[in-house]
Amino acid sequence: FVESGLTAVPVVDERGDLLGIVSESDVLLDVYARSDAHEEPNTSCQGGEHTPLGGIRTVEDVMLPFALTISESSPVTKAAAIMALE
Repeated sequence: FVESGLTAVPVVDERGDLLGIVSESDVLLDVYARSDAHEEPNTSCQGGEHTPLGGIRTVEDVMLPFALTISESSPVTKAAAIMALE
């Protein structure tokens, strides 16, 4: 996320159908919630990759299982109003 500048990505099934969306904040909140005393992420390092202790989490575990949509020609204020309601 950090290097690319992306803050969220769509989650699709094997046919390419949209299942939901996972955001940087979804991932960070999950790491924070699973950390010990909320100080350092509770991870182990195996083969150069960090994995959460207590089992590997999947995108399905943290994603928002739906995606709100809006047309590209909608005013930004409409997008802000939708986000404020959610």
